[in-house]
Amino acid sequence: MIKKARQAKGLTLRAMAAELGLSVAFIFDLENGRRAIPERRLAQLACVLDLDPDELAHHAGVIPPDIREWLKGPKAVRLVRALMEAA
Repeated sequence: MIKKARQAKGLTLRAMAAELGLSVAFIFDLENGRRAIPERRLAQLACVLDLDPDELAHHAGVIPPDIREWLKGPKAVRLVRALMEAA
């Protein structure tokens, strides 16, 4: 997903790495599934690639910090239980 989005934007590995402040090797590893997207870089990466941050988080297996915090509350537990029962 990351590599396709980068190529669709016409960005080289070097250009994307420079824009994100990361190494070319790190970007290469991200694209090839060897590294996870750091949470603090998720929104920035989504912005650079014109991707939906939530879709990128889902693809990366990351729960965004605001959602993770909300999930700690009792309303979230009740909602998830209701959804599980309905499924």
